Amino acid sequence: MLTGIAEFVDGDRVALFYHPRTATTSTTPAAEFFTVEGGRITESVLVFDRLSYVPPQQA
Repeated sequence: MLTGIAEFVDGDRVALFYHPRTATTSTTPAAEFFTVEGGRITESVLVFDRLSYVPPQQA
């Protein structure tokens, strides 16, 4: 599930910002950047903090 979704469009570039809800987090932001040409995605870049999705260490 994704929450806090925002999108920005600039010509053939689209940016999505959201918080994926996982078993370990619901507040860690992620972003995807797409280039669209002829109605098709020709490039996709995903940006997130990998360590924020790691389960907390057991004490």
